[in-house]
Amino acid sequence: MNDRPINQTLKYRYDEQTSTFTDVIIWTPSSGKTIMLYGIILSTNKGCTLTVKFGIGLSASTFLKIQLANNTNQVVTFSNPVAGLTNQVVSWSGGVAGSDITVTLIGNEV
Repeated sequence: MNDRPINQTLKYRYDEQTSTFTDVIIWTPSSGKTIMLYGIILSTNKGCTLTVKFGIGLSASTFLKIQLANNTNQVVTFSNPVAGLTNQVVSWSGGVAGSDITVTLIGNEV
Protein backbone atom coordinates (compact mmCIF):
# COMPACT_ATOMS: atom_id res chain seq x y z
CA MET A 1 0.00 0.00 0.00
CA ASN A 2 1.33 3.43 -0.93
CA ASP A 3 0.68 6.10 1.70
CA ARG A 4 1.54 9.00 -0.62
CA PRO A 5 -1.46 10.91 -1.96
CA ILE A 6 -1.77 10.39 -5.71
CA ASN A 7 -1.76 14.13 -6.49
CA GLN A 8 1.70 14.83 -4.97
CA THR A 9 4.45 15.80 -7.38
CA LEU A 10 8.01 14.87 -6.47
CA LYS A 11 10.61 17.62 -6.79
CA TYR A 12 14.36 17.63 -6.62
CA ARG A 13 17.08 19.92 -5.28
CA TYR A 14 20.74 19.73 -6.30
CA ASP A 15 24.01 21.06 -4.86
CA GLU A 16 27.68 20.67 -5.76
CA GLN A 17 30.76 21.35 -3.63
CA THR A 18 34.50 21.23 -4.41
CA SER A 19 36.09 21.41 -0.96
CA THR A 20 35.33 20.83 2.72
CA PHE A 21 31.97 22.38 3.65
CA THR A 22 29.66 22.68 6.66
CA ASP A 23 25.91 23.30 6.91
CA VAL A 24 25.31 24.14 3.25
CA ILE A 25 21.56 24.44 2.74
CA ILE A 26 20.24 22.29 -0.09
CA TRP A 27 16.49 22.83 0.30
CA THR A 28 14.51 25.55 2.05
CA PRO A 29 10.79 24.76 2.22
CA SER A 30 8.07 27.26 1.40
CA SER A 31 6.71 29.02 4.48
CA GLY A 32 4.61 26.71 6.64
CA LYS A 33 5.70 23.58 4.74
CA THR A 34 7.57 20.41 5.74
CA ILE A 35 10.07 18.67 3.46
CA MET A 36 9.42 14.96 2.88
CA LEU A 37 12.39 13.10 1.36
CA TYR A 38 11.97 9.89 -0.63
CA GLY A 39 15.53 9.55 -1.89
CA ILE A 40 19.05 10.96 -2.09
CA ILE A 41 21.70 10.57 -4.78
CA LEU A 42 25.32 11.23 -3.75
CA SER A 43 28.42 11.30 -5.94
CA THR A 44 32.09 11.99 -5.24
CA ASN A 45 35.42 11.68 -6.99
CA LYS A 46 37.39 11.51 -3.70
CA GLY A 47 36.69 9.43 -0.63
CA CYS A 48 34.91 11.35 2.12
CA THR A 49 32.21 11.26 4.78
CA LEU A 50 28.99 13.12 4.00
CA THR A 51 26.29 14.08 6.48
CA VAL A 52 22.75 15.08 5.45
CA LYS A 53 20.50 16.62 8.10
CA PHE A 54 17.41 18.63 8.85
CA GLY A 55 18.39 22.07 10.15
CA ILE A 56 21.83 23.62 10.63
CA GLY A 57 24.27 23.98 13.51
CA LEU A 58 24.03 22.25 16.86
CA SER A 59 20.24 21.89 16.69
CA ALA A 60 20.38 19.96 13.39
CA SER A 61 19.04 16.40 13.22
CA THR A 62 21.27 14.05 11.22
CA PHE A 63 19.38 11.43 9.22
CA LEU A 64 22.16 10.17 6.95
CA LYS A 65 25.90 9.87 7.51
CA ILE A 66 27.76 7.91 4.88
CA GLN A 67 31.39 7.15 4.00
CA LEU A 68 32.01 7.11 0.25
CA ALA A 69 35.09 5.77 -1.54
CA ASN A 70 36.83 7.41 -4.50
CA ASN A 71 34.68 7.68 -7.63
CA THR A 72 31.48 6.55 -5.95
CA ASN A 73 27.81 7.10 -6.73
CA GLN A 74 25.30 6.13 -4.06
CA VAL A 75 21.50 6.07 -4.29
CA VAL A 76 19.57 5.97 -1.01
CA THR A 77 15.80 5.47 -1.02
CA PHE A 78 13.40 5.52 1.90
CA SER A 79 10.41 3.16 1.96
CA ASN A 80 8.73 5.71 4.21
CA PRO A 81 9.63 9.35 3.61
CA VAL A 82 12.00 11.10 6.01
CA ALA A 83 10.47 14.36 7.24
CA GLY A 84 11.82 17.38 9.05
CA LEU A 85 9.90 19.91 11.08
CA THR A 86 7.75 22.65 9.57
CA ASN A 87 9.98 25.34 7.97
CA GLN A 88 13.14 23.26 8.60
CA VAL A 89 15.83 23.28 5.89
CA VAL A 90 17.84 20.30 4.63
CA SER A 91 21.61 20.83 4.79
CA TRP A 92 24.76 18.81 4.30
CA SER A 93 28.38 18.78 5.45
CA GLY A 94 31.55 16.92 4.50
CA GLY A 95 34.00 16.88 1.63
CA VAL A 96 37.72 17.10 1.09
CA ALA A 97 39.88 19.63 -0.75
CA GLY A 98 39.93 19.18 -4.50
CA SER A 99 36.83 17.02 -4.54
CA ASP A 100 33.80 17.17 -6.79
CA ILE A 101 30.81 16.18 -4.66
CA THR A 102 27.15 16.36 -5.63
CA VAL A 103 23.88 15.66 -3.88
CA THR A 104 20.39 15.41 -5.31
CA LEU A 105 17.38 15.28 -2.96
CA ILE A 106 14.08 13.83 -4.20
CA GLY A 107 10.98 14.72 -2.26
CA ASN A 108 8.16 17.21 -1.85
CA GLU A 109 6.75 19.77 0.55
CA VAL A 110 3.54 19.24 2.50
